[in-house]
Amino acid sequence: NGTVTLTVERSEEEGREWLGFRVADTGIGLTAPQIDRIFEAFSQADASTTRRYGGTGLGLAITRRFSQSMGGGVSVESVPGQGSTFTIRLPADMRAPAGAAAPV
Repeated sequence: NGTVTLTVERSEEEGREWLGFRVADTGIGLTAPQIDRIFEAFSQADASTTRRYGGTGLGLAITRRFSQSMGGGVSVESVPGQGSTFTIRLPADMRAPAGAAAPV
């Protein structure tokens, strides 16, 4: 009976354009110790979460690595019992600078 909200925004910092994707929910939320390990592969917030909600614990680890490979990152803010907000920030321009070698 909760909500999930997706917000996308474009911003500029230090002369560089960024895209921000924010996913906020009104779910169960996370404690600080859970946040510390939420991006680890095959890790869930805790065993009871895995039993109750399912999943393998790979989604956030893959998301973080994919975002980092594109020059961005992922962060999370959460309050237990109130929900979580995950933010992905990526460079708006993924083209290589002029004269740079193309990735292999």
